[in-house]
Amino acid sequence: MELSSGVLAVLTGAAASEPTVRANGAAVAFVVTRADVEHDRWHRCITIVDAAGTPLGTTAGPADRQPRFAPAGDALAWIRPLAGGGESIVSWPEAEPLASFATPIRQFAWSPDATRLAVVVAEPHSAGEPLVVRRQGYKRDGEGWAASGATLVVVDLESGNVERRLGPLPSIGDIAWAGDGESLLAVVSDDAAHMRTELNVVGPRGDRRSLTSHGPFERAAGPVADGDDTVVICGEGGPEPGVLRRIDSSGRAATLTTTLDRNVAPGSPAYPGARPVLHTGRVWFTANDASVSRLFSVDARGGLISPESSPDEVVHGLAAGGDVVVRTASTTTRSGSVVTGTRTLWAGSDHTPPWSIETLDVRSPDGATVPCWLLRSHAAADGPAPTLVDLHGGPHNVANPMVAIGNLHRWVLAEQGWHVLLPNVRGSDGFGSHWFRGLERSGGWASADIADVCAVVDAAVASGVADPARLSVHGYS
Repeated sequence: MELSSGVLAVLTGAAASEPTVRANGAAVAFVVTRADVEHDRWHRCITIVDAAGTPLGTTAGPADRQPRFAPAGDALAWIRPLAGGGESIVSWPEAEPLASFATPIRQFAWSPDATRLAVVVAEPHSAGEPLVVRRQGYKRDGEGWAASGATLVVVDLESGNVERRLGPLPSIGDIAWAGDGESLLAVVSDDAAHMRTELNVVGPRGDRRSLTSHGPFERAAGPVADGDDTVVICGEGGPEPGVLRRIDSSGRAATLTTTLDRNVAPGSPAYPGARPVLHTGRVWFTANDASVSRLFSVDARGGLISPESSPDEVVHGLAAGGDVVVRTASTTTRSGSVVTGTRTLWAGSDHTPPWSIETLDVRSPDGATVPCWLLRSHAAADGPAPTLVDLHGGPHNVANPMVAIGNLHRWVLAEQGWHVLLPNVRGSDGFGSHWFRGLERSGGWASADIADVCAVVDAAVASGVADPARLSVHGYS
């Protein structure tokens, strides 16, 4: 089908993500993504601006990603594909290789003194070989097939020496340097059959010990060192929401988010949220609040939690340096912008969706209120119209009316006169642990959630929005 000018504008519009801030706060770098429709690919480049938002330069792309300012000095590096396969970590602005690998780089982290790089190198599946699935986590949303394994190495930038620290393991996720400047923090999975992850401290000789373990925790993400302690997102055993914990060197843990009844979200390629950062004695983090991933901060030793962003934006990137904290965020009309406080340093593309946004008053048969957005099509005729019920995955995910590449089907249908319903049925994130765990009391998937969906449809029909003869459902995961 031929895409409308509105859909093409969203695809080819510019959106910022993956921010990083120079140590002194004087510059911000980030990835700018837009669709290259002619070549049927995404075009990604690195843009750098000063603290006032004045442009300082942009890389050529087309597949640059993950910029990282060094913790000391002015050095900036990012990941760029090699022409013959594999990837390099290159430096700004000449794109000179700092380290190159024959296989993809999952992520990297500068050492505190900026003399070394810790790098997670993925082991992709062999081209042309059958993919044999032996574990739950064989795919990653937004990326495709998960790598068959990963290795953690340290690159000495002066000598070029590459030292293996850990692996290969089934999975190595988020990494950071520990407070001693020699050890590494690594989120790992030793169990290829399950999706559980633990936080390990990896010593200079490859020795390691776990700061989390199965029992109290089932997953860890986003570690950041604070002296001898580590702040990390932990998922409690079972289906509990994620919490922010401070763990000392002996493994004793204290929860920093006890007063926040929300799921702390580290973000990932297909999900909003961001890894926590430490800044001026506070931990800045994202948690799903109502329908958005919102920015909060808390004293690094615990205490009052402060909201730091509007409930009208979705935060999907976070960084800090000097006296600056920046985030990348999207709204119902604008794709990813770079924001500090209430000031926009770089604005993503603006869009005018073909709908108005409303909420629908829905009561499930047991009396529960079901949060639901209605995207009322501007192109619909008066009276009941064809309606799509758009269901999110999870169940611990969330639906919101933000414009994004992954939901352009809503735009296409709205241009043709379809209304769209976005229910956050039981099990959805962002509405407290009672709703998050709401399916446990009714039998799990296909229990109260089905009743909630049917209640949403009934409410839309009763209010004259939806035509009962022209209903459709869409979902994923």
